[in-house]
This record gives sequence, structure tokens and C-alpha cells, in this order.
Amino acid sequence: GRPRIGLGASSVAEAEALVDRFIAADVDFIKAYEMLSPAAFNAVIHRANSKGLHVTGHVPLSIDVITASNAGLRSMEHLRNLESSCSSLAKQLLHERRSMLKSGARESGARLRGQIYRAQRRRALNSQAPATRDEVLRVLSANATWQIPTLILSCPSLKGAYAAWAVDMVGRMSDWGIGIMAGTDCPISKPGPGASLHEELKLLVKCGLTPMQVLEAATLKPAQYFKMETEIGTIREKMLADLVLLDANPLQDIGNTRKIHAVVRCGKLHDRTALDQMLKQVSTGKHHT
Repeated sequence: GRPRIGLGASSVAEAEALVDRFIAADVDFIKAYEMLSPAAFNAVIHRANSKGLHVTGHVPLSIDVITASNAGLRSMEHLRNLESSCSSLAKQLLHERRSMLKSGARESGARLRGQIYRAQRRRALNSQAPATRDEVLRVLSANATWQIPTLILSCPSLKGAYAAWAVDMVGRMSDWGIGIMAGTDCPISKPGPGASLHEELKLLVKCGLTPMQVLEAATLKPAQYFKMETEIGTIREKMLADLVLLDANPLQDIGNTRKIHAVVRCGKLHDRTALDQMLKQVSTGKHHT
């Protein structure tokens, strides 16, 4: 895939200039992170959308989920900042975050972000409000704000309060008809490329999605998101023939996605023997692409 480029913007002018730079580089989409100010965030979305580009990313700590969705954020990554927006203390938490952002302006973004989450996440989880949560879900559904939960990154063992909340929230999102895609944020997440996706599929099933919904989250839904459903995402005549052939039915057990018989990639068949040879080369550091 194409490389990712990460840059910061502290003003509307800088944000607009960066978007123009990315457009000139022919990027596929733009990802926004937590540390953007409301003005810079809105500038990124407005400029990108005016050029036909979608913006995905984390909900900035300076705003809430409903504001981000209404502004035009196309998809949310990692459920980030969602628990605070579903809390009965949502307005208070937002005010506190803005104060922390202002007082910590000279600190690194990563450090300040961590401080804020450590200060607020437990309080937010302990004050979830059903009516507030449902309003957030209603807005996400109405605005077609897609979700990439990346459970393998944030709660791979599905243990603890945050994991319980995440499992419940992803299930509710599915019930509300909110688009869900399977992602892992690899290589940050473990166990690495490929394997982490199989694990994410299992976690999504544990959230209450059916195996078919989970398979679609890794195939059809991303194709629809990128408006490429006439090329990829389903098995039909004249579609790109990149296929994984299995020895067992994943609709009966999502774990069967690991029982790979062969792969067709770019028109070339890789049978089990060839796949095992590739794995051997990777394990010995002799793999070449």
C-alpha cells in the first residue's frame, strides 16, 4: 500500500495548506488525530470534502463525537473518545479536556493525550448514560459515520471495564446500522499483518456480529466505503480475482478463516505448498517481495 504521512497543523491556514499538499500528492484519504483544535479540524474536513476526499481518524479531544460526526468525519478509528461523549458527564469532561489541552500546549501531543485519557476514561466508563449514548448512536447512524473499532489494538483479551464497554458498544453500533469495517492498526497491533485481522474477526463476532457481517466488514464494507464495490469486495464476474480459499466454512465458525487452502493474488494461484514456503522464507528472513 501507499506510505502514510503524518504532519501537524496549529492553525486553519496550516491545516488548509497541508490538505492541499496531500491532494497534490494524490492521496486516497486524510486521517485526523486527537490533538487538532476545533478550527483546524473543521478546516481539514471542509477543505478535503471540497476536493472530494474523505477524512477519517480520531475524534479530537477538543470536541465531542456528535460535533465531529456532524462536521463530516467520514469514519472513526479505535472508538477513540467515544466513551466520554456517551457519559452523563460529557460536557464537564469536554470542558476539562479543553483546559488540559490549553495548559499542556507545550507538551508533546502523545504525552498530553495519554494524560487526558488516564484522567478521564475511568470516570467516563463509570458514568455512561443510556439516553446520551443512544443520541450519539443516532447521530452516527444518521450521518453514516463508519466505525473501525480495532479491538485487537485496544482490548485484545476482551478483559476489563473498557473491553466490556467496547464489546457492548460495537454490538449496539451494528444494531443501529452503523457501518463497521475490520481493521487492526497493524503494525502497531499484534500479532502482526494477516494474523491480527483473523483475531479481529473473532473479536467482532464476540461483540454480537454474525460471521457473515464480520466477513463483510473485511471485504464488502471497505469496498463500499472507498466506492470500489464494482472492482473488489465480492466474488463476481469481472471483479478483481484476489481470493482466499478455505478448507472449512467461516459462517459456521469464524475461526475457519485461518484454514487457508490457497490464495489467488493478482491472477496467480498460491497453493498450500507455496504458502508454506513463503512462511518459511519470512521466518528465516529470506522473503523478497
